[in-house]
Amino acid sequence: MMAIPVLARFGVLVAAIAAATTAILPAQQPAQQPAPAPAPVRAAATAPEPARPLRLLFLGHDKEHHPSGKLLPLIAAPLARKGIQFTHVSTPEEALVPSVLAHYDGLVLYANHTDITPAQEQAFVRGDAAAAYSHAAPEIKQLFPQADIFLQMVQQAYPPIHRHKSFEFGEARAAGGRIAQRVHIVDDNGEAWEAMYTLEQQSDGSLKITGCSLLKAGQAV
Repeated sequence: MMAIPVLARFGVLVAAIAAATTAILPAQQPAQQPAPAPAPVRAAATAPEPARPLRLLFLGHDKEHHPSGKLLPLIAAPLARKGIQFTHVSTPEEALVPSVLAHYDGLVLYANHTDITPAQEQAFVRGDAAAAYSHAAPEIKQLFPQADIFLQMVQQAYPPIHRHKSFEFGEARAAGGRIAQRVHIVDDNGEAWEAMYTLEQQSDGSLKITGCSLLKAGQAV
């Protein structure tokens, strides 16, 4: 499995889990009502739309040294086959805007941009919370009715997940419309963790995260 490096991007991890596990369960067919008699013609039932790709905004630069515009196609092509799409921009002014971040599941930072304004930093944080919160199950949203409240809980209870250097998918098990997905995580201090996410298929066929347990690597989850 390939480890996907990200910088302080909890929303990417959560979106990636939802995207990666979608193919594990068979597509849920909508319930069919009995046709009235007589019924010479009945419209064919349609399966739910497949899960959309994971959309990532790639913040690179326009420098000649290690040009991000030439690097990105090398990694984007193989990841596109896994349902991950990239859009390249070169400056924080293009990327760190709430209206722009709202269209993406996460932000990948490649270049060393040192002139980040407080407003751009806040846009980054707000986008992170909204992206993660969109994949939470209804019962989770009942406990945490707003995205910022949800993110505050994650920051306090799951700091290795919220601020991680990399993550890698492990074993996944499915039964009865539910999935348990193991994720190997390396935090900002280089320590390894094992997270077990649980997801449940919703009435529209989508998967939403219902819980997460987190332990140091080497302990049973």
